[in-house]
Amino acid sequence: MMARRRLALTVLIVAGIDCISKSIALVALGANPHRIIGSLLSLHLVRNTGAAFSVATNRTILLSIFSLLVAALITRRASTFSHRGWLLAAGLVVGGICGNLIDRILRAPGAFRGAVVDWIEVTHWPTFNLADSSIVIGAVLAAVLVLRNIPPVQPPKDDQMDNENE
Repeated sequence: MMARRRLALTVLIVAGIDCISKSIALVALGANPHRIIGSLLSLHLVRNTGAAFSVATNRTILLSIFSLLVAALITRRASTFSHRGWLLAAGLVVGGICGNLIDRILRAPGAFRGAVVDWIEVTHWPTFNLADSSIVIGAVLAAVLVLRNIPPVQPPKDDQMDNENE
């Protein structure tokens, strides 16, 4: 039960911060980029009807269904996790998926056809948002956990002690 709460809390925080940041970007940013660090980092409002790197542009219904399925599968699997790192990784990925899915469901031109609001622009990289960042950070964290051979489900501490005494 604690795993589900941690996962849900992470998802809600990530999706909430993403939605707030997009709302601020929609109000504060116009059509022209606002340079933050020379030409390296700008804030630039873009509406994206595709996925990362403009893949599947104007396929928002397909992307929405795929996003729902992936989020449901990760959530179902992650509800069994006991390792905090794995729960965080899953929460970051699902929270990012939900942040972008909220745009696809609620924004113009209509349900499951809406464009995702992107607003962070780095030189030589597609414009992105905090949901996208969360998905990438969660995926990198999961990769680190895999490379370190850390399983998502940890044995109970009592079992560990019993195994050491044998």
